Amino acid sequence: VTEGVVNLFEEDFKHYGQLPYGWTQEFVESQTEWIANPIGYQSHPPAPQQGDWHAFFWKDTPKNDGVRTTHTTRLVSPQINMGQSPGNITLHFWHHMQNYSGDQDTLKVLYRNTIEGEWTEIAHYTQDTPQWTQRSIVLPEPSTTYYIAFEGKARFGYGICIDNMWITDESAAPIITTEGSLPFGYVG
Repeated sequence: VTEGVVNLFEEDFKHYGQLPYGWTQEFVESQTEWIANPIGYQSHPPAPQQGDWHAFFWKDTPKNDGVRTTHTTRLVSPQINMGQSPGNITLHFWHHMQNYSGDQDTLKVLYRNTIEGEWTEIAHYTQDTPQWTQRSIVLPEPSTTYYIAFEGKARFGYGICIDNMWITDESAAPIITTEGSLPFGYVG
């Protein structure tokens, strides 16, 4: 963390082969799940960006009458409280999404600021990404009930890999929240 930057949320997907506690999945097309994986499909990538695991979305999508079946699922964060953060709030994550013989998976990043709200797209990645690449997105409308979703669409590429996600407030001082009044301090 650099000076003047406060981490509001972090997830490294290092949970011994399990997706992190509190993360959920929403099936958009089919019932294909995101998983925690140590490598990508056929070792693309050969390892996570850092550590032993990363979030991974892939599905073999054979053609039926010349058309591939689509598999789309959202990996949804737990509730993130950003309501007191006044500044430039940014989502950062590492992304790998290599095409396979011209077939390309896609990734959308979405947000909503209520549990039942509609998802709003804030980024869409459709290009071959054969190396781990850091992404940074300024998040709109911070609130006390904020959710991020990574929407993977499997289209017979090597899969969508996400690793080391964090959200920062780059506006300055940390935010301290307490349940009630703090007691008076004592000298010494």
